Amino acid sequence: MTALLFHYGNVYADCSEWSYYEYNGGVNAVGTMTEATPGHKLLWGTDGTVPEIFTGSAITSCKMLADALQRRVDTGSLPKKLMIPLAERILYKNAEKLYGMSIDA
Repeated sequence: MTALLFHYGNVYADCSEWSYYEYNGGVNAVGTMTEATPGHKLLWGTDGTVPEIFTGSAITSCKMLADALQRRVDTGSLPKKLMIPLAERILYKNAEKLYGMSIDA
């Protein structure tokens, strides 16, 4: 299961079901979330019971995020220069800040 989380203040919303949508529907859902929520409030996460679930979720969700952000660039709702920084924030930088950790450690 893959989750894209967003929060406002102390309110968190778990959008974990998006990885189970039909692929393009999932890409649309991710695109909508990235448009509706400030980039510094989005987190990516996954859970599962076996390594194959983690790996499959990571690969699928990263591809869906890339496709969603590319669609936003193509439609002009996201400047191309912000695509990679936004993806980095969602995939790991926001979690680093929230939990006070770094992947460089």
